[in-house]
Amino acid sequence: MISCAVLAVAAHVQRGARAEAVWRCSQAGESQNKVNSDTVAEESEPLNPKDREARRAKNTRYNAGGRDLTVERPPDSEIFFEQVWPAVGFIPALESAIVVTGSVVKVQPYLSSDRSRVYTEIMVKVDDFLKRDRNNPFSATHTVVIDRLGGALKLKTGRIVRDDIQIDNLGKPNLGKRYMFFARTVNGGSDISLITSYELVDGKVFTNDSRPSKLISALPGVPNAWASEATFVEAVRQRVQEEVGQLRSEVNAVRQSPSDKDLMKQVEAFASSDATVSTKAWAAIESYDRQRLISELTRLYGSVSDDDYHKVLIAFTLCKLNHEYAANRSIVLSSLTKKSPYKRFYGDWAASLVHRLLLGGDKEVLSDLFTAAEWSDGAMSEELSDAYSDGIKNDPGRFLKTLAVQSESNRHKVYTLLKDNSLTKDESERVQAFLKSIPLNSDLHETAQETIKALQSDPTRQEINPQ
Repeated sequence: MISCAVLAVAAHVQRGARAEAVWRCSQAGESQNKVNSDTVAEESEPLNPKDREARRAKNTRYNAGGRDLTVERPPDSEIFFEQVWPAVGFIPALESAIVVTGSVVKVQPYLSSDRSRVYTEIMVKVDDFLKRDRNNPFSATHTVVIDRLGGALKLKTGRIVRDDIQIDNLGKPNLGKRYMFFARTVNGGSDISLITSYELVDGKVFTNDSRPSKLISALPGVPNAWASEATFVEAVRQRVQEEVGQLRSEVNAVRQSPSDKDLMKQVEAFASSDATVSTKAWAAIESYDRQRLISELTRLYGSVSDDDYHKVLIAFTLCKLNHEYAANRSIVLSSLTKKSPYKRFYGDWAASLVHRLLLGGDKEVLSDLFTAAEWSDGAMSEELSDAYSDGIKNDPGRFLKTLAVQSESNRHKVYTLLKDNSLTKDESERVQAFLKSIPLNSDLHETAQETIKALQSDPTRQEINPQ
């Protein structure tokens, strides 16, 4: 029995960029009834204690907080798949920590610690680094491991565990084939995750997504010459230089320790809500020697008084550097309170920084952003509304699960702010379609219906009447 909860396709091509999302039908019955050609056997835990600890830590980082995938559902229960729609350009050089060409030598799925998510490691033997960060350990060798959410895993018990999350029509690289990979750092810089990939065959470049493979030159806005691997590689290399090198050329980037005054000015600019100013400041900060930079920032943090808001700005910068992320995130979150412990540091600025942590992939801060709705007003409410819009657009499943555990009064304050959201019509329709697919017997159903009401509400209304 197949019940199609949602089937929608959205596509947008601009200046050769591609942004697509595909909704999949929900299916009654167990997911292991699907064809298991892509299923990989569960790997034993490493014998080395250090390696075993590292694997368990990574499994924990991929906890999603959803249902236990290893628990069999009743035969007639309805399931729904999770979809995410990040905007991805055709050549996402700026968003990528690494851009490489190479062959897939191993594909191995793993189950998260809470058994709510499967993630798949793709081991790549690199033949060319088109972009690399010298301070990034993923760039240190000629073999890199790139993660992709989802996968099918055969447990030692013989049971098949399948996670069919859909991410912007993202394809699945296959063992033994060559690709160009674009990947970003995630989980506070601990892991690296696939953004997109293109298959390389006999000197030609092909698409690698959920649709039939074709030459990339067949896509709208893509030059015919890019179908050649050599030409496309050179185009990507040039884009990396344009998008990354240009930013650094706009500042007087020197590999030396900055003065305290100059460094604090860059920290303030980076924490600014002006995107252009912030981007230029980050390029300047990145130009410094990493270890010396962290040392100087740590020293500056200790030199200011406990109620000086510069402590928050420095901690935010250290979060971006992925240095002691958890500790520095706590400092940033400490500013998002009804009465800030920092002088002249107002709620809208605090909400803006936490919003940026969310955009950086830290979904755990959603709960703090929801709590802040209790006392927000004015500019802070506008910032929270934007944060909620991004949160529900980029990962509606996580947004819904986090919102559902908030108090009833807090949820309805969130709904009030969500009315004045920044979603486009298409984005709002896609989110609402996902929310409508939540089964009636789900613990999330009531919250999903309330959220739909908020998205459909007139922003001039002052409250939402719960069901």
